Amino acid sequence: MEDRKKKFYDIVKERSAENERALNSLLQGNCYALVGAVIRMELDSLVRVFDFSNSNSVKQEQILDDFFGGKKWSNYDRNMVNALSRKLGWAEHIYDFCCAFVHLSPYHDWASTDDIPHLTRDKRRQIVSAIRDQQNDVWGYDTTLVINEDFGFNDLLPFVPHIFKKLKSNLVHEIK
Repeated sequence: MEDRKKKFYDIVKERSAENERALNSLLQGNCYALVGAVIRMELDSLVRVFDFSNSNSVKQEQILDDFFGGKKWSNYDRNMVNALSRKLGWAEHIYDFCCAFVHLSPYHDWASTDDIPHLTRDKRRQIVSAIRDQQNDVWGYDTTLVINEDFGFNDLLPFVPHIFKKLKSNLVHEIK
């Protein structure tokens, strides 16, 4: 199992490195909807590695069999996100927000409006709180960045590299 586990982790690390290169290119090219999709992909890696790492050896064998056999992951994304969110509360916000960029949604109108449709006051408060918590974390976001509850798409852009870095650092931590 150790060889397959190492191969699995190597694939995850390469995907993460590619996501990071893509993110930088997409930010430079103002392809912000795709930035959301790349962040969602990085979260996807993190939730799967978290699910794998928190499974017993029998379940890990099954996950590896399925993974290398080309089968769909046996656990649902929402279940894995919920489990990870118990450890990292901000994961749920990233999942919900970035899924709107993976699936066709009004969020894809970011180029003509800074408004974020259908984001409730409560959800906005939760997102701002999560961002501020990360800014206060020793490994967190740039403390000079400011976010308020009336944020729009453009207000979130400066946080994107920090959000990705946080996802990637948690992914690396889970792999170790």
